[in-house]
Order: sequence, then C-alpha cells, then structure tokens
Amino acid sequence: MTRRTPIRAPPVGHLAGPLTAEVDVAVEALLFLVDAALVAGLACWMIVAVADNWRHPRMNEDGVAMVVRLDDLARDYPEDYKMIAHRPSPIAASTIRP
Repeated sequence: MTRRTPIRAPPVGHLAGPLTAEVDVAVEALLFLVDAALVAGLACWMIVAVADNWRHPRMNEDGVAMVVRLDDLARDYPEDYKMIAHRPSPIAASTIRP
C-alpha cells in the first residue's frame, strides 16, 4: 500500500510565488495613495466651505439661524412644532438681522 500525502492549499490572503513581498508593497502603496487622495478631497471641500463662510458670513448666519429656530419644521409640520414651541430658542430675536 502506498502512502498518500495530503494536498495543501496555499494560505488564504497571500500570494504565492517569489514576488509576494514586492506585490504586497505595491498594493499597500496604492491603497495609501487612494486613501491620501480621498482625504485630500475632503480637506479641499472643507477649505472651500470655510472660505465661503468667511467671505459670506451673512448667508451662513441666516442659514444657521433658520435651522436653530426650526423654521422649516414650523412651516411643514405645524402640529409637531406646537409640541416643542414652548422651548426657549438659543438665538435671541435681537441677534437676528432682518
């Protein structure tokens, strides 16, 4: 009787062959560059937003005041707004310009 040796599959998640280390480094470098590009895109978007808020503070002030006063809620859902209308607003009426 001949003895059979079991066939072993290569480990999952690893490349087989002599270029394994070089390929892993290349993949890691590519992933790093993709991550860096995505973070740079978000950073540019935030810089543009900050610049717009700096150049046009009135527009930002009006938008924030509208959100804090819950203007859309009062307009679109008046019955829901009545339940919370008694709460004091953090923005005093004197700070909002007409």
